[in-house]
Parts: sequence; structure tokens; C-alpha cells
Amino acid sequence: MATSAIDAVLNYHERTKHNLDRYARAPAHMDWASQPHPFRCYEGAFRIALEHGDNTQGPLYQDLFSGPIVSSPISYQTAT
Repeated sequence: MATSAIDAVLNYHERTKHNLDRYARAPAHMDWASQPHPFRCYEGAFRIALEHGDNTQGPLYQDLFSGPIVSSPISYQTAT
């Protein structure tokens, strides 16, 4: 029984690992419910809620490649 369980694990690993000439086999859809949180959060750590800026002020994406970008001050408020 243990040998067949180990064989099943090794077979699964071979079928789903990345290879030099192909990506790892994956489901046909994105499982959004189980995605990790993109930011690290630590219990008890001070958190700062950043405001969503006014994107109409620029700079625009194409401005990033046309010369120096004028910086803007950063403002924040503490999370409640």
C-alpha cells in the first residue's frame, strides 16, 4: 500500500512539474478563491491606508519614456 501511495505522488509530481520545454500542467481555469494575498500582513503591525490618487493629474504611462518625471508628495492617513 505504501509503495502505491508513493508511486502516485511521484507520478503526480512528474505530470505537474515545469520542464525546460513546457510549463507545468495546470487547471483550465483560474482558482481566484485560493490566491495568496499579494501583500504580507502581520498581526499587530501598524497599517497605513493609502489614498487612491487622482489619476487624471498624470504622469501618463507614455511619459515614463519621454524624459524626467516630476515627483509628487506622498500623503497618507492611518487605518481606523
